[in-house]
Amino acid sequence: MIGQKINTLKELEAAAQMRQSVTVPGTTFDKPRPAAFVMNLQGHIIYRLFLKGMFVYVKESKPKGPKPMTWQVKEKSCQN
Repeated sequence: MIGQKINTLKELEAAAQMRQSVTVPGTTFDKPRPAAFVMNLQGHIIYRLFLKGMFVYVKESKPKGPKPMTWQVKEKSCQN
């Protein structure tokens, strides 16, 4: 899920300090990557990622509720 757009190195640094992940849709960075990792890329690569649109990754929350039963109890038969 896509969050806030990152436009500057200062915003990218803030995301790295908060240990957030970033994503750039439509590129090899479409999967979440740590912002600190992206900060250590070469400048021309970061510039291209900014142009394509870099966003903070927000993990989708799963709905809370009863969990489905995935196991069944087998009955034991007693034979004397």
